[in-house]
Amino acid sequence: MRIVIVEDEKKTLHGIVSLCRQMGEEYEVAGWARNGEEGCRLVHEMSPDVVLTDVRMPLKSGLEMIQQLVGEGCKSKFIILSGFAEFEFAQEAMKLGSVDYLLKPITRDALRKSLEHVREMLKEDTSRNNLTRLTEEELLTRLMNTEDAFGEEFLRELQQRKGKASCLVAVLRSDTRIRSSDLEEVRQLISGDREEKDFSFGFSETRREICILLWGRGKEVLFRLAMLMEEIRKRTRTRFVCACSSMEELERLPEAIRRTSELCNWNLSLECPDIVQESTVKALSCEKLIYPTYIERRLAEKIYSGKTEDISTEIQEFTRYLREKTYDYRDIREAILCLMVSVLYAIRQANYGVYDEINHLNVLDWIKDKVFLSSITQMLLNMVGELERYQKNLQQGSHPLVKKALKLIENDYKRDITVDEVAGMLKITPEYLSTLFTKELGVKFTVYCTQKRVNYAKELFHTRQNIKAYEVAKECGYADVKYFCKVFKKYTGKSPSEYQHSFHV
Repeated sequence: MRIVIVEDEKKTLHGIVSLCRQMGEEYEVAGWARNGEEGCRLVHEMSPDVVLTDVRMPLKSGLEMIQQLVGEGCKSKFIILSGFAEFEFAQEAMKLGSVDYLLKPITRDALRKSLEHVREMLKEDTSRNNLTRLTEEELLTRLMNTEDAFGEEFLRELQQRKGKASCLVAVLRSDTRIRSSDLEEVRQLISGDREEKDFSFGFSETRREICILLWGRGKEVLFRLAMLMEEIRKRTRTRFVCACSSMEELERLPEAIRRTSELCNWNLSLECPDIVQESTVKALSCEKLIYPTYIERRLAEKIYSGKTEDISTEIQEFTRYLREKTYDYRDIREAILCLMVSVLYAIRQANYGVYDEINHLNVLDWIKDKVFLSSITQMLLNMVGELERYQKNLQQGSHPLVKKALKLIENDYKRDITVDEVAGMLKITPEYLSTLFTKELGVKFTVYCTQKRVNYAKELFHTRQNIKAYEVAKECGYADVKYFCKVFKKYTGKSPSEYQHSFHV
């Protein structure tokens, strides 16, 4: 912080300079003057952040100096130095734009507190100046992505520019990240030269939502939105849900954007109308969704048994069930989550390696904000497709080295066979075998071997009613029964005793 001191009393001047230097290098005394005229010249020359000035001085008083500098557009902050007898002068200086006053004699703590106050004001000025340089698109974009108090600054700046209250808030949401080319197409449509356009535009930091403000009110604004959406859908490849709601007071914009974004979720119930409107949602009569456990059970059984060719039929039936009636989107999403959990569990039991690869995608989090039922259906099909691909590659593995490796594992998986051993037998490096194995089958070598041993353990528990966990561990090549139990539960979701009990109750 650059400081200029204007004080005619030499002792007081040197004392203030000393106090500033004691407070550290961040407080730089750029210069000092002994009267108001010298002060004016020095402030113009130095452009300080803050001016500490006495009130009574020869040639030109502190008040006259401040008045002249402010009139000339000086951006420095002013702190008045006064005695009790000069308090009225200090008050007058405050009206001219001074930010603080200090009573003589000045203490270091009082000076530090006053300068820190100036520092905060300078930060606010910088932020405000930055705001004025932002485009309207940048303002709305930052407002969409800022939830703290600073978001209010963006809103106030937008209010000052628009000077309008009523508008239609539209949110376009996609299940995928919006392509840069499509975002540019929307930008061009919004910022076109046609006179009838009066839109504001911004987008979320995830690049999955676009917010458009259509200034005005009534059916005419909704018609403009419909025309705009028709052009957007023609000129972009991104699949959007569009929802809108009206807003009368601009200070409620953040709330209106959140409310409109929430409306997009109703596309799960309404199945892609042109525009989801508040009035349409309020008029809905939703029925109670009874979860189709019979579909879930059939689907899980087919996954577990490896009959993957029939799985897509079950998934499509589940989707048709959700479309037969009008349900609340929250009930639909909950039903999908339940089915997804069941599918993941069945895949985990069928093959942990495939499950582990799918689980890394965080699919349960992925579907929580999806607005197209077809996207979710495709994800389910893709998940099951990974298991089908694995089984197909296992049977028809094209690379001869992988086929040889599978035979060696089949003959010796009941012990802790390693990739180094198999690679040595095949006369290739372990790194090459690991890479080739994962590429061909979609699972790691170690995961495949462990899955073989766990499957054998499951077979032993299933066929031998009274067999003990330590006996199974030994037959599967595990010297440590505790470690075997840990691995078994990781791959099946059940402890050995729980798994055994499920067959022999």
